[in-house]
Parts: sequence; structure tokens; C-alpha cells
Amino acid sequence: MEKLIYSIAVLATVMLTGACQKEVDFLAGDTNVTFTVSTGEIATKAEIADGKNIDILYWELYGADPANEARPLGEGKVEDDDYDKEFTLNLKLVADQDYNIIFWAQVDGKNYYIVDDLRSIKINKETKISANDESRAAFFAVYPFHTENGVQIKETVYLKRPFSQLNLGATTYETDLNKVNNGKIIVNSTEVTVTSIANSFNTLSGLGEVDLVTDPTFTG
Repeated sequence: MEKLIYSIAVLATVMLTGACQKEVDFLAGDTNVTFTVSTGEIATKAEIADGKNIDILYWELYGADPANEARPLGEGKVEDDDYDKEFTLNLKLVADQDYNIIFWAQVDGKNYYIVDDLRSIKINKETKISANDESRAAFFAVYPFHTENGVQIKETVYLKRPFSQLNLGATTYETDLNKVNNGKIIVNSTEVTVTSIANSFNTLSGLGEVDLVTDPTFTG
């Protein structure tokens, strides 16, 4: 009798341990979630960087506290082959949960940004950057939501620009220099060096951070 009780106790311990080690697969639930992710109409007067060349969307799914979670519950990417500035993402998630999903859209095939962790986007170190380079365009969003049993979710998420546009201008004065060529000066090239520029972007806070001191030079 003692051996039987001992064997049952051991079996129960093993079963309990196995149950604790099993992780929940949040991407294999019963709640259908559909996101239409769009860069929308760009509110800018600039003719460049209108976002039409954006063709890939990265996403990471987190729980209620993405800042303190070691890794995402799920991740992936969606391609936009027709350049209509929209992506569709379909997920099946566990119900009755609080989630946060992070989106980052950019031009596919470019290594300007490190997207290993969408909570903190790193900019690759470069010393020379061409001005008005549309291939550097990017957009992001952090979207919190809750799932319920039997309720399908269909949401449209509009992405925002993570960076500001820097416009540089020059004014000529009445000197002998600007009298050349009938008062017009022809600029063949420009170069501007910016110090202590943010090279990391925190998508959760929406703020840029200086992780590594660099002094990039913009040329045009």
C-alpha cells in the first residue's frame, strides 16, 4: 500500500510539473482578429517621402505590459505588393486577454533600421546620408485591444511617422558674391553635419533616444 501511494504521488508531481511548463499559444485561439493597417493620407506639403514606396509591415504581439515582457507572444511580417499603402493582418487569438500590437512599416530590402525588437527601433550607424532619400521612409503604431469570446475584431490602424522632417535653407546677402550670374548663386552640393542626433526610437513612448553618439552628415 505504501508503494502504491508513493507511485501515485510521484505521478501526480510529474503531471503537475508538465502542466506548469506548457506555455499558452496565444496565436492559436478562437477569436478572429483582423487589422487593416494603413499609412493613410500623408498630411504634408512635401512632394517627397509620401510613403508610397512602403511595401513591408513588421508586427509584434505583446500582452498588457509590453515594456516589461521579455519577448513577444507572436511576430511576423506582411508584404504590400501593390503599393496601396494598406496591409491586412489576420490573427486567431486567445479570448479574454489584453494585448498590445506594434506595427512598423518600411521599404523592403533596406537595412537602415534594426527591427529585431519593435519596441526600440535602432538606426544603423552611417556617416553619410543622402538628403531627400525616400527609401528611408517609415511608419509605426502601437495599438492596445481586448479580446472577448465569440466577438470578432476588425480594426483599422493608421500609422504615423516616427521621424521629423528637417528643412534647411540659406539666405544670400548683398555682397559681391551674389552678383555673380545675374544675382543668382548656383549650389552644386550641400553638406550638413548634425551632432548628438537620436539613433534609436522607442515606439512605446514615441520618443527618440541617443543610444550611441554619432554625428551623421547629410549631403544633397
